[in-house]
Amino acid sequence: MDARDKQLILERIMRVKKKVQETCDELGREPPLIVGVTKGHPATIIDIALDGGITQLAENYVQEALSKLPSLKKAEKVHFIGHLQRNKVRDAFQFAHVIQSVDSVKLLKKIQHVSKSLEQRIEIYFQINFTREKTKHGLLPEEIDSLVEYYFNSLEEYPLVKFTGLMTIGMLGSEKETKKAFEQCFQTGQKIIREYGLPPKEFVFSYGMTNDYVLALQTGSTMLRLGTALFGEREKTKGKALN
Repeated sequence: MDARDKQLILERIMRVKKKVQETCDELGREPPLIVGVTKGHPATIIDIALDGGITQLAENYVQEALSKLPSLKKAEKVHFIGHLQRNKVRDAFQFAHVIQSVDSVKLLKKIQHVSKSLEQRIEIYFQINFTREKTKHGLLPEEIDSLVEYYFNSLEEYPLVKFTGLMTIGMLGSEKETKKAFEQCFQTGQKIIREYGLPPKEFVFSYGMTNDYVLALQTGSTMLRLGTALFGEREKTKGKALN
């Protein structure tokens, strides 16, 4: 990657930040955190992201993240946002500060056990599939209460695992369904905050990707997950939902 490529990426980052800030000013709200999704990009993109002020990064695949480990360690936080198999949890602890894609009690139990054995703190978000698409991972909306209840009942035994937010993904090509999903995610999080007495300002609403981040700003997102908008297209992304 030459100096011109780097400059183009930095300019893209600046444009996105400006658009986010302007949209938030119009809405009368604070801007969300922008997490840079570096999946499918070489490790060299990480230094450029950091130079552009994107200090928190996200990866979707454990093996790919491990291959970028020296570079990822420079980030303030690294988020894992892909589907996580239980046999990969221990590997994920090598780079992830946050696992955003917890979607079952079985996965949560594995994370708790690994955290305890390593004596390592980890943040988790629960991923909910509000659009009910079979191609997407995540809890169905009616399943979230039991997972949240299990988490709080087990918190004393596993204090290093901190539930701090919700994550969801919109429906590609449908603004109506995406908006509905985002609104439901926000409402669900508010309900959890009230029922368990959580600090509202510390609870994360992680939704909004390249195709729908303006809509996410309009519906309460406090964390955007952006890849293509910041770094350009990866290979084999045409026709797919873009981070």
